[in-house]
Amino acid sequence: SEMHDDLGGGLTTIKFLSQKVLRKIDEEKTKIQIQKIADHSQTLVSNMSEIIWAMNAGFDSLDSFIAYARRYASECLRDHDLKFNFELKGNTEGYQFSGEKRRNLFLVLKEALHNTVKHAQASEVRLAFEVNEKLNIIYQDNGIGLTKDNVLGNGMNNMKKRIELLNGSIKVSSKNGIELKIHIPLQKEDQNIQV
Repeated sequence: SEMHDDLGGGLTTIKFLSQKVLRKIDEEKTKIQIQKIADHSQTLVSNMSEIIWAMNAGFDSLDSFIAYARRYASECLRDHDLKFNFELKGNTEGYQFSGEKRRNLFLVLKEALHNTVKHAQASEVRLAFEVNEKLNIIYQDNGIGLTKDNVLGNGMNNMKKRIELLNGSIKVSSKNGIELKIHIPLQKEDQNIQV
């Protein structure tokens, strides 16, 4: 809470002060630089909120992760005028999902959203969660799919590494857009046994 109040408050102040100065300046070069300050401040506030969420043990559940991921995806896609289809099947209650797991899996989904928004030329995203002994996730967009420029990019490699850290698997296909199929083992809250 101290990080959120002190750092978050300070960064938000920088953003608002930058926006205030922007309204009073006419020179285009200076406007661009000040806009960058405002944008970087906003990005840092968002990143800090994600880190705090991942560190907070009160959110160490599968339910919490899915709710957070759904809200983030919905806001991100709405901001970029993309349609969002969300699906959830199975019983999500009672599964432990540590901060490290939540953070790694969230960053995979964040990278997928970033790729869709920035490169895919898509109009729609589907995000489906299914709990059936494992956590199964399907992420699809209806964009141009993988090209030779992005097929082996750092983003894809980072996604694979993060899923491996979770003892999971990720399958990437590119047909009528991109599709990610992710499978993660789950652990019940009151057991040390993975199912």
